Amino acid sequence: AENKINLFIFYPEAQPILGVSQSSAITSRAENKINLFIFYPEAQPILFIFYILFYFLLSYLSCFALTFVSLSYLCTIKNYIHTKMPQVSILIPVYNTAALLPRCLKSVVEQTLRDIEIICVDDGSTDTSLVVLNEWAATDARIKVITQANGRQGKARNEAMKIAQGEYIGMVDSDDYIPTDYFERLYRAAQDASADIAMCGIYKEKPVGGRMVISYNDTIIAEQADEKLRLCNCPPDFHPVNKLYRREFLDKIGLCFAEGVQYEDVMFVLRALCESGRLVTVPGLHYRYVLNNASTVKACQTDEKQRQKYQAHRAMVEYATQHNIAIPNKYRNITVYHYSIMGICLYKIKECGNKRILRLFDLLPVWRWRNDE
Repeated sequence: AENKINLFIFYPEAQPILGVSQSSAITSRAENKINLFIFYPEAQPILFIFYILFYFLLSYLSCFALTFVSLSYLCTIKNYIHTKMPQVSILIPVYNTAALLPRCLKSVVEQTLRDIEIICVDDGSTDTSLVVLNEWAATDARIKVITQANGRQGKARNEAMKIAQGEYIGMVDSDDYIPTDYFERLYRAAQDASADIAMCGIYKEKPVGGRMVISYNDTIIAEQADEKLRLCNCPPDFHPVNKLYRREFLDKIGLCFAEGVQYEDVMFVLRALCESGRLVTVPGLHYRYVLNNASTVKACQTDEKQRQKYQAHRAMVEYATQHNIAIPNKYRNITVYHYSIMGICLYKIKECGNKRILRLFDLLPVWRWRNDE
């Protein structure tokens, strides 16, 4: 025959456990295999029930095993996708920028790099900024909105970094905006160079006109701290927003922003540049930095803001000294305080090391003393 039939005939004298004698099987060849069980009436009924139960148990276990394997495979795929997504986490601290916020969010949502997450932190805004954030979050699942009592920009960025899942971390201020290929070009450059930081230029935009602050014509790779500081024009420019940071590197050194103060970005950027591995520049790409008088970061100087600026710059000089990092001497002379009227400096107090000097019109030295006097 062309079909294969296993015919099992059970006799009463068969083995009690197996219920079949080995000499009772008749086998022939076939394309398909058919198991046919024929029980003589005089066979023990309990054996028939036993085999039926065994058959259903085996079927159940087979289905369970198949289901388990399938679910495990699906979970593996899900975890793989999760670890690959997103490529970039974009942090946006928000405080009372409802008028400019839609332009910022639009520029981020329309990025050509699609595998991103957008973490917006409302820092206790008193305008309709939170309403704007929630409206945008309702239309794009990549947007996550966090709210907190006013703790300034450093705390807002830290809270966003705590939940960031991206391979890299980028930052955008809520009153600024970026080109549509901004994060794709930064990400590709960082990947190609195996860099901890990718960096582009900055264009400062005023209500009328603007100027290029930093710009690059070529792709440059740097690994030495002095060279990275020079490329970033640090000091005096400590901008965290025109850079893309590898999250693993930030986590490794435990880098975060100072909280509750302004100029929180000075030590963050300084440490990031000096303690990172490779840095790469991206030519022809610029972050759009909008000079907005209402911004907490870009507003005019106050006595408290001058004090915080002095403390941040003094910490910068001390860090550079401790780590043997060369910075120009003019940036070791820290401004302690200055007083101006209509943009004209009447006097300024400068500090270098443990010595201070008072200069009229920032030109004529009239008094020198030591810090401990």
